Amino acid sequence: MKSLILLEFQHLKFSKAVSEWISQCPYMHIAGCTRTMLLLTEQDVANLPEEVKQQAIYYNGQQAYARLLEFITGLLSRHRGENQVVSQFKEAWEEFAVRMPDKAAQMDAIYQSLLADNGTIRNHVTAELRPAFYECTAHKLSEAKPGETVMVVAGATKHGLPAQSTCHLIHKLDNRAKRASCIVVTHPEEETLESLYRHFLKEKIAGRIVCDIKKLPFHEATDSAGALHRIDRVFVTLPMGKYRDADERLRTEWNQREAFGGKLVHLGGTEKYQRSSPKEWQGLGLDHYVSPERIIGQQMLDQNRNDEIIQQGRLACQNCAFSRLHGKKPIIRNLTLPSQQYGERSGIGGGDRVIAA
Repeated sequence: MKSLILLEFQHLKFSKAVSEWISQCPYMHIAGCTRTMLLLTEQDVANLPEEVKQQAIYYNGQQAYARLLEFITGLLSRHRGENQVVSQFKEAWEEFAVRMPDKAAQMDAIYQSLLADNGTIRNHVTAELRPAFYECTAHKLSEAKPGETVMVVAGATKHGLPAQSTCHLIHKLDNRAKRASCIVVTHPEEETLESLYRHFLKEKIAGRIVCDIKKLPFHEATDSAGALHRIDRVFVTLPMGKYRDADERLRTEWNQREAFGGKLVHLGGTEKYQRSSPKEWQGLGLDHYVSPERIIGQQMLDQNRNDEIIQQGRLACQNCAFSRLHGKKPIIRNLTLPSQQYGERSGIGGGDRVIAA
């Protein structure tokens, strides 16, 4: 491990020339959403182009192992703790082993240790990480169950395309873990509804949406004695107050409908103060209504909890690296940072170098 080198390239900070060099270099590399990791040894550093050195963040030894383990366990991902990264790591390693079998054989013990430590950290530390994005939190508070019929009162851009929050919500509702059987899309303006429906229909034809997509005119969709009665959950991404008559109808009809259960979840807020309810929507007294303020409150709680878990995960990565460096099997317990865990940082080219103590 002492000769292990990790170069980290953040996608917003490295050039196209360096990106092209990485894709053709003889070293093990893996690209994530926001960064690319390059794994090599001290002997390889002399062969690196100067431009690559200038744009890399440089780790070696114990810190290289710990940082790569943070990456593999999903602690550096936008979706914290995601499982996809370790699959990408395995695929990248298999490709590297075919391309450079001798180098891969020399580093195989490191590879096997990383996989084992990834499993340990996921099982004992990061298993409780949960998405804390706004739409994910709204979906959780809705208490939605797989196979339900849900309605989306969809917010749209001035060009008739779905607003960003609408897209995020639709894909969350289509997530295989709790996939709805049918999503009914509606909007107060008929022309905008047609445009939204065409967009989501194209998404379904392209295979990016699995569940059924239907449309209903707003007046029909919000009839408590008709279509609304058959809907399990209602999600609203339309800004509050933009269509006052539609707001009033939705509140009135849901008041008639809520005795039958389900949830009305409003993600919109006002156009001027996003995710904040105007007085018409405050204090409705509905038992089955989730406001933007409640979503934000729960989101903050989830984010704080995730931050604590991530901190524990990073300590676990450091402990694993420390144990591996000293030839021991890591034990994840009483997570405290070993003394001499952090080394000094010094420049290498234009980047930073983390030197293991």
